[in-house]
Amino acid sequence: MTLLSINDLTVRFPLEDGIVHAVNGVSYSIEPGTTLGCVGESGSGKSVTALSVLGLNGGSKTEISGSISFEGKPIDYADGNALRQLRGGPISIIFQDPLSSLHPFYTVGKQIAEAYLVHHKGASKKEARQQAMVALEEVGIPEASQRIDDYPHQFSGGMRQRIMIAMALINKPRLLIADEPTTALDVTVQAQILDLLKQIQRDTGMAILLITHDFGVVKEMCDDVVVMYGGRVVESAPAAEIFARPHHPYTRGLLDSLVANEDLDAPLKPIPGAPPSPSERFEGCSFAPRCQFANSQGMACGSVQPALAESGPQHHSACFLPVKNRDGFLAKSGAA
Repeated sequence: MTLLSINDLTVRFPLEDGIVHAVNGVSYSIEPGTTLGCVGESGSGKSVTALSVLGLNGGSKTEISGSISFEGKPIDYADGNALRQLRGGPISIIFQDPLSSLHPFYTVGKQIAEAYLVHHKGASKKEARQQAMVALEEVGIPEASQRIDDYPHQFSGGMRQRIMIAMALINKPRLLIADEPTTALDVTVQAQILDLLKQIQRDTGMAILLITHDFGVVKEMCDDVVVMYGGRVVESAPAAEIFARPHHPYTRGLLDSLVANEDLDAPLKPIPGAPPSPSERFEGCSFAPRCQFANSQGMACGSVQPALAESGPQHHSACFLPVKNRDGFLAKSGAA
């Protein structure tokens, strides 16, 4: 059974000077025990989509349509009690900035214990504290029995992120949403956090939705990938397929922007231009203004929005470039 299924999700934020079209008809799914990477530049709709899973894009004026199902059952966002049981229980989330996510006036032990008590109504504070200490030990906090009474500012950035992971995992979630969990960390600590997530996944069998702009992290962590641009999914495929045969020019551009360890002197190949503003509306493909192939071969890039369609085995892409020509065209632009 599919663990999480997002179907035709649209999220709009009405403002005084217009409407922000943050997510536009996004669909993807996650299987149990797997890691799905959601990739794209800032403003592509990655985080808004993920926050919608837990009903965290609320507000009376927010316009949300589509459906989200967990373990085969549609999530009822009108049921506040059901949402509270879902958040931090079967589905947990960790954010990229743990310092702003942790309360500065409470000890880390008290905050983790509180997350446990929310989902274990009959548990005592002593039991919750013990579970918090175990969680800290499991994520590698040294001398957890002493540090459980420390405050967030007494920990390093990497340790604070471990504390956030402990809080997210204390109730044994079946899905962990990790929103840019290593962005603010140096590369050594980043590797430690990713290794920790992989180890916990092996031990518990949970699925991970990993939101990132870093294809290096995707290569390290993910089984499958969805690439988002302008609030839409423009490509989806198994991770190995994405790296070997990207079918969308935007994906190819992201991969070309990477610095290969074996070729540090090679010039960078940035994608020209800038991502579209979420308040802009496009008649055609939102990537067309930055795409070197736009409107070639009589394609309708500037006037029609391409649909996400099958472009290979387990591979979908939203592009008018003929599938039979993509390998050749994209190879000329830098693909191996």
